[in-house]
Amino acid sequence: MIARPLSQIGTSAAWLRERLSAESVAINPRSELASALDALTEMRRVALGDGIFRFPNPNGAKDAYDFFSKAIGADFLSKALHWGSEAGFVITAEKWTHLISGDPILTRPGESSSERNWTWEVVLASLAATFAKNVHFGEPDVLCDFDGRTYAIAAKVAYSDNKLIANVRKGFKQADGKADASLVFVDVVRLYPVFDTFVWSFGKAFASNDDAVNQMMESVGRWCEQFSVHLLASNLKRQATVETISATRSVSILPKRSESGMLSDHSTFGSRDRNAAQFEDRLHP
Repeated sequence: MIARPLSQIGTSAAWLRERLSAESVAINPRSELASALDALTEMRRVALGDGIFRFPNPNGAKDAYDFFSKAIGADFLSKALHWGSEAGFVITAEKWTHLISGDPILTRPGESSSERNWTWEVVLASLAATFAKNVHFGEPDVLCDFDGRTYAIAAKVAYSDNKLIANVRKGFKQADGKADASLVFVDVVRLYPVFDTFVWSFGKAFASNDDAVNQMMESVGRWCEQFSVHLLASNLKRQATVETISATRSVSILPKRSESGMLSDHSTFGSRDRNAAQFEDRLHP
Protein backbone atom coordinates (compact mmCIF):
# COMPACT_ATOMS: atom_id res chain seq x y z
CA MET A 1 0.00 0.00 0.00
CA ILE A 2 1.47 3.34 -1.10
CA ALA A 3 0.37 6.90 -0.34
CA ARG A 4 0.10 8.94 -3.54
CA PRO A 5 -0.62 12.68 -4.05
CA LEU A 6 -4.17 13.67 -4.97
CA SER A 7 -2.91 14.91 -8.33
CA GLN A 8 -2.61 11.26 -9.39
CA ILE A 9 -6.23 10.46 -8.62
CA GLY A 10 -8.18 9.56 -11.75
CA THR A 11 -5.29 9.77 -14.20
CA SER A 12 -6.32 6.52 -15.92
CA ALA A 13 -10.08 7.07 -16.02
CA ALA A 14 -10.06 8.67 -19.47
CA TRP A 15 -7.87 5.84 -20.76
CA LEU A 16 -10.38 3.23 -19.52
CA ARG A 17 -13.30 5.01 -21.20
CA GLU A 18 -11.36 5.28 -24.45
CA ARG A 19 -10.27 1.64 -24.31
CA LEU A 20 -13.82 0.43 -23.79
CA SER A 21 -14.97 2.60 -26.70
CA ALA A 22 -12.20 1.18 -28.91
CA GLU A 23 -13.42 -2.32 -28.02
CA SER A 24 -17.00 -1.28 -28.93
CA VAL A 25 -18.05 -1.96 -25.35
CA ALA A 26 -20.75 0.46 -24.19
CA ILE A 27 -21.02 1.32 -20.51
CA ASN A 28 -24.57 1.20 -19.20
CA PRO A 29 -25.10 4.64 -17.59
CA ARG A 30 -26.91 2.92 -14.71
CA SER A 31 -24.15 0.39 -14.07
CA GLU A 32 -21.81 0.30 -11.08
CA LEU A 33 -18.86 1.01 -13.37
CA ALA A 34 -20.48 4.15 -14.80
CA SER A 35 -21.36 5.40 -11.31
CA ALA A 36 -17.85 4.72 -10.04
CA LEU A 37 -16.16 6.47 -12.97
CA ASP A 38 -18.42 9.50 -12.51
CA ALA A 39 -17.48 9.62 -8.82
CA LEU A 40 -13.80 9.39 -9.72
CA THR A 41 -14.09 12.22 -12.22
CA GLU A 42 -15.80 14.40 -9.61
CA MET A 43 -13.25 13.52 -6.96
CA ARG A 44 -10.41 14.53 -9.25
CA ARG A 45 -12.15 17.79 -10.16
CA VAL A 46 -12.70 18.80 -6.55
CA ALA A 47 -9.28 17.62 -5.34
CA LEU A 48 -7.35 19.49 -8.03
CA GLY A 49 -9.44 22.60 -7.44
CA ASP A 50 -8.66 22.61 -3.70
CA GLY A 51 -12.35 22.16 -3.05
CA ILE A 52 -14.06 20.63 -0.04
CA PHE A 53 -16.13 17.46 -0.08
CA ARG A 54 -19.38 18.02 1.84
CA PHE A 55 -21.76 15.29 2.97
CA PRO A 56 -24.55 16.71 5.15
CA ASN A 57 -26.05 14.78 8.05
CA PRO A 58 -27.83 12.57 8.94
CA ASN A 59 -26.43 10.26 6.27
CA GLY A 60 -23.08 12.00 5.95
CA ALA A 61 -20.86 9.04 6.79
CA LYS A 62 -22.73 6.64 4.53
CA ASP A 63 -22.88 9.10 1.64
CA ALA A 64 -19.18 9.87 2.03
CA TYR A 65 -18.34 6.16 2.09
CA ASP A 66 -20.44 5.48 -1.01
CA PHE A 67 -18.76 8.30 -2.90
CA PHE A 68 -15.14 7.66 -1.91
CA SER A 69 -15.33 3.87 -2.13
CA LYS A 70 -16.65 4.12 -5.68
CA ALA A 71 -14.11 6.75 -6.71
CA ILE A 72 -11.09 5.02 -5.17
CA GLY A 73 -12.29 1.65 -6.48
CA ALA A 74 -12.57 3.01 -10.01
CA ASP A 75 -9.12 4.55 -9.67
CA PHE A 76 -7.63 1.19 -8.59
CA LEU A 77 -9.36 -0.66 -11.42
CA SER A 78 -8.48 1.81 -14.18
CA LYS A 79 -4.85 2.12 -13.09
CA ALA A 80 -4.34 -1.64 -12.81
CA LEU A 81 -5.70 -2.23 -16.32
CA HIS A 82 -3.83 0.77 -17.74
CA TRP A 83 -0.48 -0.30 -16.26
CA GLY A 84 -0.95 -3.82 -17.56
CA SER A 85 -1.79 -2.55 -21.03
CA GLU A 86 1.29 -0.32 -21.10
CA ALA A 87 3.36 -3.37 -20.16
CA GLY A 88 2.01 -5.20 -23.20
CA PHE A 89 -0.73 -7.30 -21.59
CA VAL A 90 -3.69 -7.79 -23.94
CA ILE A 91 -7.21 -8.06 -22.56
CA THR A 92 -9.52 -9.95 -24.89
CA ALA A 93 -12.89 -8.64 -26.05
CA GLU A 94 -14.61 -11.25 -23.89
CA LYS A 95 -12.81 -10.01 -20.78
CA TRP A 96 -13.82 -6.40 -21.54
CA THR A 97 -17.44 -7.54 -21.75
CA HIS A 98 -17.15 -9.16 -18.33
CA LEU A 99 -15.93 -5.84 -16.97
CA ILE A 100 -19.23 -4.09 -17.71
CA SER A 101 -21.52 -7.06 -17.06
CA GLY A 102 -21.06 -7.25 -13.29
CA ASP A 103 -19.80 -4.97 -10.54
CA PRO A 104 -16.06 -4.57 -11.27
CA ILE A 105 -15.27 -2.30 -8.29
CA LEU A 106 -13.38 -4.92 -6.35
CA THR A 107 -12.23 -2.74 -3.46
CA ARG A 108 -15.75 -2.45 -2.01
CA PRO A 109 -18.39 -5.11 -1.35
CA GLY A 110 -20.51 -5.83 -4.39
CA GLU A 111 -22.98 -8.31 -5.79
CA SER A 112 -21.45 -11.74 -6.32
CA SER A 113 -21.19 -12.76 -9.97
CA SER A 114 -18.96 -14.75 -12.27
CA GLU A 115 -18.16 -11.55 -14.16
CA ARG A 116 -16.92 -9.86 -10.97
CA ASN A 117 -14.75 -12.87 -10.16
CA TRP A 118 -13.33 -12.87 -13.69
CA THR A 119 -12.51 -9.18 -13.33
CA TRP A 120 -10.41 -10.11 -10.27
CA GLU A 121 -8.40 -12.43 -12.51
CA VAL A 122 -7.90 -9.68 -15.10
CA VAL A 123 -6.71 -7.22 -12.44
CA LEU A 124 -4.19 -9.73 -11.06
CA ALA A 125 -2.91 -10.54 -14.54
CA SER A 126 -2.61 -6.85 -15.42
CA LEU A 127 -0.63 -6.06 -12.27
CA ALA A 128 1.59 -9.11 -12.75
CA ALA A 129 2.36 -7.96 -16.31
CA THR A 130 4.03 -4.81 -14.94
CA PHE A 131 7.00 -6.88 -13.73
CA ALA A 132 6.55 -10.52 -14.81
CA LYS A 133 6.87 -12.06 -18.27
CA ASN A 134 4.65 -14.27 -20.41
CA VAL A 135 1.51 -13.39 -18.42
CA HIS A 136 -1.53 -15.23 -19.73
CA PHE A 137 -4.74 -16.88 -18.59
CA GLY A 138 -4.61 -20.59 -17.88
CA GLU A 139 -5.21 -23.15 -15.15
CA PRO A 140 -5.76 -22.36 -12.38
CA ASP A 141 -6.39 -18.72 -13.43
CA VAL A 142 -3.19 -16.84 -14.38
CA LEU A 143 0.26 -18.09 -15.42
CA CYS A 144 3.50 -16.12 -15.75
CA ASP A 145 7.30 -16.15 -15.45
CA PHE A 146 9.26 -14.20 -12.85
CA ASP A 147 12.91 -14.27 -11.85
CA GLY A 148 13.61 -17.54 -13.65
CA ARG A 149 10.55 -19.43 -12.34
CA THR A 150 7.05 -20.10 -13.60
CA TYR A 151 4.10 -19.18 -11.38
CA ALA A 152 0.55 -20.53 -11.27
CA ILE A 153 -1.85 -18.03 -9.70
CA ALA A 154 -5.26 -18.93 -8.30
CA ALA A 155 -7.64 -15.96 -7.91
CA LYS A 156 -10.18 -16.52 -5.16
CA VAL A 157 -12.98 -14.42 -3.68
CA ALA A 158 -14.08 -15.05 -0.10
CA TYR A 159 -17.76 -14.49 0.69
CA SER A 160 -17.89 -15.88 4.24
CA ASP A 161 -15.48 -16.17 7.18
CA ASN A 162 -15.89 -19.91 7.57
CA LYS A 163 -14.98 -20.59 3.92
CA LEU A 164 -11.87 -18.43 3.72
CA ILE A 165 -9.35 -21.10 4.69
CA ALA A 166 -11.15 -23.69 2.54
CA ASN A 167 -10.88 -21.33 -0.45
CA VAL A 168 -7.15 -20.94 0.09
CA ARG A 169 -6.63 -24.70 0.27
CA LYS A 170 -8.75 -25.17 -2.84
CA GLY A 171 -6.70 -22.56 -4.65
CA PHE A 172 -3.42 -24.30 -3.87
CA LYS A 173 -4.89 -27.65 -4.90
CA GLN A 174 -5.97 -26.18 -8.25
CA ALA A 175 -2.59 -24.51 -8.82
CA ASP A 176 -0.44 -27.40 -7.65
CA GLY A 177 1.72 -28.87 -10.39
CA LYS A 178 0.83 -26.19 -12.95
CA ALA A 179 4.15 -24.31 -12.54
CA ASP A 180 7.35 -24.16 -10.49
CA ALA A 181 5.50 -22.30 -7.73
CA SER A 182 1.90 -21.57 -6.82
CA LEU A 183 0.27 -18.51 -5.28
CA VAL A 184 -3.26 -17.91 -4.08
CA PHE A 185 -4.68 -14.38 -4.09
CA VAL A 186 -7.87 -13.80 -2.14
CA ASP A 187 -10.21 -10.82 -2.34
CA VAL A 188 -11.60 -10.46 1.20
CA VAL A 189 -13.50 -7.21 0.74
CA ARG A 190 -16.80 -8.96 1.55
CA LEU A 191 -15.39 -9.98 4.93
CA TYR A 192 -13.40 -6.94 6.00
CA PRO A 193 -15.38 -4.21 7.87
CA VAL A 194 -14.72 -1.58 5.20
CA PHE A 195 -17.42 0.89 6.27
CA ASP A 196 -16.54 0.65 9.97
CA THR A 197 -12.89 1.26 9.13
CA PHE A 198 -13.87 4.26 7.03
CA VAL A 199 -15.83 5.75 9.96
CA TRP A 200 -12.93 4.95 12.33
CA SER A 201 -10.55 6.87 10.10
CA PHE A 202 -12.64 10.02 10.49
CA GLY A 203 -11.71 10.26 14.15
CA LYS A 204 -8.00 9.75 13.62
CA ALA A 205 -5.60 12.66 13.52
CA PHE A 206 -3.17 11.37 10.91
CA ALA A 207 0.09 13.28 10.77
CA SER A 208 0.56 12.58 7.06
CA ASN A 209 -0.54 10.33 4.23
CA ASP A 210 2.20 7.86 5.15
CA ASP A 211 0.97 7.83 8.75
CA ALA A 212 -2.56 7.06 7.54
CA VAL A 213 -1.31 4.22 5.35
CA ASN A 214 0.76 2.71 8.16
CA GLN A 215 -2.08 2.84 10.67
CA MET A 216 -4.51 1.33 8.18
CA MET A 217 -2.09 -1.49 7.42
CA GLU A 218 -1.72 -2.19 11.13
CA SER A 219 -5.49 -2.26 11.51
CA VAL A 220 -5.84 -4.71 8.63
CA GLY A 221 -3.06 -6.86 10.08
CA ARG A 222 -4.88 -7.14 13.42
CA TRP A 223 -8.07 -8.12 11.62
CA CYS A 224 -6.27 -10.83 9.63
CA GLU A 225 -4.96 -12.51 12.78
CA GLN A 226 -8.40 -14.01 13.53
CA PHE A 227 -8.10 -16.41 10.59
CA SER A 228 -4.86 -18.15 11.63
CA VAL A 229 -3.50 -17.77 8.11
CA HIS A 230 0.09 -17.88 9.32
CA LEU A 231 -0.57 -21.36 10.72
CA LEU A 232 -2.15 -22.39 7.43
CA ALA A 233 0.86 -21.11 5.49
CA SER A 234 3.21 -23.02 7.78
CA ASN A 235 1.21 -26.25 7.42
CA LEU A 236 1.06 -25.93 3.63
CA LYS A 237 4.80 -25.37 3.39
CA ARG A 238 5.54 -28.27 5.74
CA GLN A 239 3.23 -30.54 3.72
CA ALA A 240 4.92 -29.52 0.45
CA THR A 241 8.36 -30.19 1.96
CA VAL A 242 7.39 -33.64 3.24
CA GLU A 243 5.85 -34.65 -0.07
CA THR A 244 8.85 -33.36 -2.01
CA ILE A 245 11.27 -35.39 0.14
CA SER A 246 9.07 -38.47 -0.25
CA ALA A 247 8.92 -38.09 -4.03
CA THR A 248 12.67 -37.54 -4.23
CA ARG A 249 13.36 -40.80 -2.42
CA SER A 250 11.01 -42.66 -4.75
CA VAL A 251 11.95 -41.40 -8.21
CA SER A 252 14.88 -39.03 -7.66
CA ILE A 253 12.96 -36.21 -9.35
CA LEU A 254 11.76 -33.07 -7.56
CA PRO A 255 8.11 -32.42 -8.43
CA LYS A 256 6.65 -28.97 -8.83
CA ARG A 257 5.12 -27.95 -5.51
CA SER A 258 3.19 -25.06 -4.04
CA GLU A 259 4.64 -22.12 -2.17
CA SER A 260 2.81 -21.37 1.06
CA GLY A 261 1.67 -17.78 0.57
CA MET A 262 -1.53 -15.87 -0.04
CA LEU A 263 -2.51 -12.29 -0.76
CA SER A 264 -5.81 -10.51 -0.22
CA ASP A 265 -7.00 -7.22 -1.53
CA HIS A 266 -5.73 -5.70 1.70
CA SER A 267 -2.76 -7.65 2.98
CA THR A 268 -0.18 -10.40 2.44
CA PHE A 269 0.02 -13.50 4.59
CA GLY A 270 2.45 -16.32 5.14
CA SER A 271 6.17 -16.90 4.89
CA ARG A 272 7.60 -17.94 1.56
CA ASP A 273 10.96 -18.17 -0.08
CA ARG A 274 12.64 -15.04 -1.43
CA ASN A 275 11.31 -15.34 -4.99
CA ALA A 276 7.66 -15.79 -4.02
CA ALA A 277 7.86 -12.99 -1.47
CA GLN A 278 9.33 -10.63 -4.07
CA PHE A 279 6.57 -11.56 -6.51
CA GLU A 280 3.83 -10.72 -4.01
CA ASP A 281 5.52 -7.50 -2.89
CA ARG A 282 5.68 -6.24 -6.46
CA LEU A 283 2.02 -7.09 -7.10
CA HIS A 284 0.87 -4.45 -4.60
CA PRO A 285 -0.23 -1.38 -6.62
